[in-house]
Amino acid sequence: MLLITDREDQSSDLAGKLQLLGGCRVAPLQSLASRPPADDLVICDVSLDNVAVALQLKTTLPFYCRQQVPMLFLLDENSHHQATQAWALGAREVAARAMPVRPLLMLVRSLLPDRLERGAFDANLEQAALAIADMLDAQYSGTSLQTAQLLAGCHAVLEALEEGGIHQWMTKVSQYDHSTYQHCLLVAGFAGAFAIELGFSRSDRTFLTMAAFVHDVGKALIPLEILDKPDYLTDEEMRIIKRHPELGKSLLLTQGTPSAELLDVVLHHHELPDATGYPHGLGGADIADPVRLMTIFDIFSALVERRAYKPSMTAETAYLKLLQMGGKLDRDFVRAFRKVVVNAGQGTGTPPAARAAR
Repeated sequence: MLLITDREDQSSDLAGKLQLLGGCRVAPLQSLASRPPADDLVICDVSLDNVAVALQLKTTLPFYCRQQVPMLFLLDENSHHQATQAWALGAREVAARAMPVRPLLMLVRSLLPDRLERGAFDANLEQAALAIADMLDAQYSGTSLQTAQLLAGCHAVLEALEEGGIHQWMTKVSQYDHSTYQHCLLVAGFAGAFAIELGFSRSDRTFLTMAAFVHDVGKALIPLEILDKPDYLTDEEMRIIKRHPELGKSLLLTQGTPSAELLDVVLHHHELPDATGYPHGLGGADIADPVRLMTIFDIFSALVERRAYKPSMTAETAYLKLLQMGGKLDRDFVRAFRKVVVNAGQGTGTPPAARAAR
């Protein structure tokens, strides 16, 4: 996919979401040539009220029209003038810029060629990513969080892991540029893989994966310029970041009546057994087992994922970092997590027959 934009500062987040459906490259409007590289879909996120923009597109877009490449234009809501301009430029579809992520991605999916249809693993990964999108959209817009969509996402994670294993999950998810999606999906993958590897019941697998999905939901209220800052955080920025567990708990409480266990994970996943964590400095037996596990999955995911301010680590190197943390993590759970790490690094997993017997 090609995302044409005249506002790069606002399009990186959109590009990260579009990437959930496949490769997406961003092209600033002024860099376009009259004969650009071929793409399967063109998405125009530009100001059609600007005459210079419209003239630039009239130079570039005929190439895509001749190649019969579908084009989607993102417009201001209720702008008849922009819609008329878009159709005149060859739009296949138009949509409002404010459209929620799931319907936007479903529209994009409908415009992509049939040859880009996914196999079972990729379809489940896409379903899981859409569940994350739904969750974050609900927090951004203040709408109701749909538990059924989250559950569907959890089941999709588990099915993908049983289909392709944690190595394939980690490889695919690590290709995403959107840091929040990448992190939530990695944590969910490691949570699900751990639950599968240790023979948890289906309900416990679902709970642990659900907890991984929502553990960082409070970051929906943290400014992106802080979350994605490519440098060290100031003391004030760190203080803001450290509010996300309490913000996450508050967000979930406004959405209904989540279980006490789920709220505990969201609020305390940065607590450490040696009582040096936050927000409450809990330690020892005051930290429940699901919270201790989520802390391990969360830290490990942060180490192996790409972030603006650091390169990724290999699974083995990240696991050594966990071991070096000593009493800050539950040692027994870290040792139990070892098999998941081996699978992540080597592309191996529990054989389907053995999984079915559990």
